[in-house]
Amino acid sequence: MRKLFRNTSIAMLSLVLVLCLASPVYAADGTVTYKGDGQFEFGPGSDMSSTQLFPELEGVMPGDVLTQTITVTNQSQKSDYIKIYLRAEAHDESSNPLETGVKDTETVASMTEFLQQLQMKVTNGGTVIYESTPDQTDGLTDDVLLGSLQNGGSLTLEVEITVPAELGNEYADRSGEVDWVFTVEELNSDASLDLSMTETSKPGNKNGYQEGETITYEIIVTNDGNVTLTDVVVTDPETGETWTIDKLEPGEKVSFNTSHTVTADDVKKGTFTNTASASAKPDNPDLDDVSAGPVKVDSKTYKPGSAPTTGDLSNILLWGGIMAITFAATLLLLIAVRNKKETVSTASKH
Repeated sequence: MRKLFRNTSIAMLSLVLVLCLASPVYAADGTVTYKGDGQFEFGPGSDMSSTQLFPELEGVMPGDVLTQTITVTNQSQKSDYIKIYLRAEAHDESSNPLETGVKDTETVASMTEFLQQLQMKVTNGGTVIYESTPDQTDGLTDDVLLGSLQNGGSLTLEVEITVPAELGNEYADRSGEVDWVFTVEELNSDASLDLSMTETSKPGNKNGYQEGETITYEIIVTNDGNVTLTDVVVTDPETGETWTIDKLEPGEKVSFNTSHTVTADDVKKGTFTNTASASAKPDNPDLDDVSAGPVKVDSKTYKPGSAPTTGDLSNILLWGGIMAITFAATLLLLIAVRNKKETVSTASKH
């Protein structure tokens, strides 16, 4: 059975991307460090914003293609691992106003018009999650899972800004802002495995399976925890089958089909019981192996010609007919014997 997470928390913070057409400047790559308990640490920051991750982009020039690396690190000691998500938020004058350093020279409308001249692409581990003009939310309209990080683990985002060569001097010293929201879930590892088995066939006779009939089953193994499982082994000793799954992701399930042919011994016992079990190893070495089962399915067996059971109308009528005929034949025989005795008695009197 799946266990509950010991601790779950969510924290959010908006980040600022500032773009200025000015003389080139260079600085270190951006960093986002999650400290735990909803606390982020950002660097390097700038005069425009303390959470600015892209100071190099203050120096873009017409024709430039600039790439910025953002490293996201988990330093939380409060949980086994975190899931980190990213989304972009659009600007307006009320619910999401501009940063002070931007609104000194721009309105939302003028900034949007400036950002529409540029192209931005964001790549997460080789997967493009955003590719549009920076005024849009594109693939980051909703939360996008960037990855799961153990304590001390990290991931990198590559941000590419393309400035068209034909961009005119009227855009010199202009500023723009893109707000990103990082969301973190603090989770504890929970390795769990579930197993179920269902009889998928029906006997030809409602009293049960007869010798030689085939009983079929579907076995389903599910990773109902929150960590990846490896070396998943499912066994059915009654049918003699074993299945192996190299990797089973959280929420993933795999089904198998198997069968058993009813034997004379099964019929003699009156039932056939099939069983299945499963085991697996978490990919987190700090967690113990997990198992599921055994699960059981009982199937009734039946031998034709045996006494009818309650509810078997056809057999009851047959047996009733045989008993009635036997009774009638016996009664006629008794009457015949009696009549013969009476005839003999009468003859002797004469």
